[in-house]
Amino acid sequence: QPTPYAGLVLTQLYTMQSVEEALACVEAGADHLGLTPRQELPGEISLETMREIVAAVGSRARCVLLTVPLDPDEIATMVDAVRPPHAEAS
Repeated sequence: QPTPYAGLVLTQLYTMQSVEEALACVEAGADHLGLTPRQELPGEISLETMREIVAAVGSRARCVLLTVPLDPDEIATMVDAVRPPHAEAS
């Protein structure tokens, strides 16, 4: 069965740094916004900033929590703190 996105080109932008930046990306047409929590990676932001972005964006775009750790407990802690609609382990 086709996904709701079949045949569409989606735009996902990574490492949002602020609510203002995230909202500007949504206004410019971004479909997904990648949020990188503190994991010693470029573009990382605090869990508090991530929560603010998720709340501000609402349903206008998908906020995706980008994680690097493989430890399920560590990932669960991040997801519980931010409550993003989507999480992606990479």
